Amino acid sequence: MVFPQDSYSSSFSIMGVHDDTHKANLKAYGGMCMDCVNEAFRVIAREDLVDSEEKSLDLVPRHKRMAIILDDNLHVWKHDQSNLILVQKYFYFNSKSAKSIASFSALNTDEDETTGVLATILEKLKLIHRLFFNPKSKGGLVHRDVRSILANLRVLQGCKLTFKGNFPTSLKPENSCLWLMAEELGAICSMDDVLTPFTHVVTWAATAEESQQAELDKTILVHSRWLHACYDACKRYPEKDFQVELKN
Repeated sequence: MVFPQDSYSSSFSIMGVHDDTHKANLKAYGGMCMDCVNEAFRVIAREDLVDSEEKSLDLVPRHKRMAIILDDNLHVWKHDQSNLILVQKYFYFNSKSAKSIASFSALNTDEDETTGVLATILEKLKLIHRLFFNPKSKGGLVHRDVRSILANLRVLQGCKLTFKGNFPTSLKPENSCLWLMAEELGAICSMDDVLTPFTHVVTWAATAEESQQAELDKTILVHSRWLHACYDACKRYPEKDFQVELKN
């Protein structure tokens, strides 16, 4: 999958051979689940590969810095793993290789349209696409690389952040530098504390009561300098080194 600015284009790399029916099914599947198939759609089959047991981005007509791989098998991408988003294997029908897993067909259901793997991956692709073409990112477009974005997204993966006292009322939080930095590092950001159980509250200062409540909620209060430090170093620093000030 490669990133033209206004859409995605798709290549499917399979371990089977070229087959018109197979290609039609893949195109229908790709268009249905990601709405990203266009005239650039193509299938790379086993006979196209230099090594029939190894997949490669060398056959994709874009620079690797603009290509994302979605696959449930890490090991077939020996030389392009930095471009890979590993996805959960999909079992609609029963599989001999996963007898302990109940298939969707056996359960007479399918993935959830909003929380299933495909929906989650689509949201991640949209985020990567937005970060790649973000005009506020450092350097010009020619220097941007999805491999760097993917690496950054792992720094704060699993963190759910909200912000308190960081933004003027005239500024939309999602347009702030702090918010964008957190998203680039893989954190989920929201200002709605009803919808999301947060792991962190990013703030300048807190009262003793707010600090005690955060401890009861098992939420980490952390200074905004923590985000800046993590972003600059592209690694997660201990939150205890960036404690907020206590106010009366």
